[in-house]
Amino acid sequence: MEQTQEVTASGQAVQFRVLTTADELAQVSGLERAVWRYDDIDLMPVTLLVATIKCGALFLGAFDEGRMVGFAYSLPGERLGCPIHWSHMLGVLPAYRRSGLGHRLKLAQRQLVAARGFREIHWTFDPLQVPNAHLNLNKLGAVAAEFVENAYGESTSPLHRGAPTDRLIVHWPTGALSTRHAEDLRDVQNVPVANPVRVDAGWPMCDEVPLVSVGVRRLLVCVPDEFSRMLVEAPERAIRWRLATRRLFSEIFSADYRGIRFVSLPNVRAGAYLFVRD
Repeated sequence: MEQTQEVTASGQAVQFRVLTTADELAQVSGLERAVWRYDDIDLMPVTLLVATIKCGALFLGAFDEGRMVGFAYSLPGERLGCPIHWSHMLGVLPAYRRSGLGHRLKLAQRQLVAARGFREIHWTFDPLQVPNAHLNLNKLGAVAAEFVENAYGESTSPLHRGAPTDRLIVHWPTGALSTRHAEDLRDVQNVPVANPVRVDAGWPMCDEVPLVSVGVRRLLVCVPDEFSRMLVEAPERAIRWRLATRRLFSEIFSADYRGIRFVSLPNVRAGAYLFVRD
């Protein structure tokens, strides 16, 4: 055990522990089912977790009175010519999601990864999930640096409901966060919008964008604020959002933009990524 830490979640003290043995990791499958509702085929085998831990992976568990209520799992590797930790999964039980437990798990993960000598952590997230965008870019200060189309293929999680698993990849330094984009965060309301949003039958929608202006220094790309609900109640609209933003993200990252902040657009039930061209 490398570290323990107490945080407050749902009024209870939650303890962080680094796990290394099969017995300690026995609760992982139950947590995966509760968080993502995966079928067995998509669950991480405990034997595989143990094997990767022996090769330098980090499994940080959050426990409330002996029950695992959240975890962060990352593996060492090399990307873009640099050694990094790849954060494969972050999961928190629904009852603990508004407690800030996920944020605290990431901060503890960064501290432990830094102590092992790694300078960056990378991971994927769904760009149409606004809570994840807010956590990753605004609270943690990570930078959206890459886009991958249908990164994980088909998933048994009902949260995905057959939608392609397009993902952004963020880069997160384990040391001091960069302040070089501070000037770009000013006057965001004056930044051009790549895909203006309108409300149609109660849902935020954007029209097809024939050409993205990638010559400007800053650019906003909008996404709906309740994509998960849209997948359930208006799946055809959700798929239209997925395909429309897929093309936008592909063009923007090809033009050397980086996503540095996520802003809310409450009047149209949407949010927007602020992209800056390096």
